Amino acid sequence: MTKLMDYTISSLPIRIAELTVDPSRLRIAGVHILQIGHLPGRKLRRVEALFDCWALAYIAGGRGTFRVDDGPTQTLGRGAVFFVYPGASFSYGPEEGGTWEEYYVRFQGVRVEEWLRCGLIRRGAAEQLRLGAAGTEAADTAIIGRLNEMLDRMESGSAEEADRAAAQLESLLLELAQRLARSQPSLTRSGTASDVLNYMADRLQEPLEAEGIAAANHISVPTLRRLVSKQTGYSLHEYLHRLRVAEAKKLLLTTDMPVKEIARLLQYDDPLYFSRVFKRMAGVSASEFRTSL
Repeated sequence: MTKLMDYTISSLPIRIAELTVDPSRLRIAGVHILQIGHLPGRKLRRVEALFDCWALAYIAGGRGTFRVDDGPTQTLGRGAVFFVYPGASFSYGPEEGGTWEEYYVRFQGVRVEEWLRCGLIRRGAAEQLRLGAAGTEAADTAIIGRLNEMLDRMESGSAEEADRAAAQLESLLLELAQRLARSQPSLTRSGTASDVLNYMADRLQEPLEAEGIAAANHISVPTLRRLVSKQTGYSLHEYLHRLRVAEAKKLLLTTDMPVKEIARLLQYDDPLYFSRVFKRMAGVSASEFRTSL
């Protein structure tokens, strides 16, 4: 285990591990960890710092602040997650005269742009995991355990362990993204986003209009549209089509109902319109789909 003392950063032993092998030796070429560190008593603050690559930071204890460029200053505590990246300046660190416990992972590679597009990493403000309720202490311990395991792997100095650490990083980013999404205030008073999606999926043989869906779930129509777009990547209108085409596929394969009857059952009054929608999404006509398997 690498233990370092740097009293300009922390009064406690810190751990920092860097990539020491030639990147060409790595099998996971799309992304690799450049450096990973654990700063248990960080007292150093950064002011308008610039970075040449992306890094994840996780605050495991203490309190402090975070600001991107000239944006608002956020107060952070245990469970805070933020990213630093090229093209912006960052001011962050523990409260004046205090310390915080920080883990960080610096990484680069072509996968970074893909992670950015799909939301595993993101620019802007820090986010706070919801901690302190039943079960979250264990979840926090699990995140810290995975970060420490990645540190161990990077300290080994082998290409194989560096690859394993990179794979663990993607898994950790996915878990953090999912937990952060769950930590956000619910968009509905009666339940979660999945309740709204399930409401629609359970009623495909009924007329479904935005106003009725919103009223049944105690939300406004604009909130409904934002919710569906955020959760599925599609507009409400398009997502309903996709749900109904998916149900039509099941009926085509498991029943002998005529296509026109399936269309009407799924609330398409015009069978020709249903056929156009089905072919656009399935790539073949409903009749061809029925005989394709």
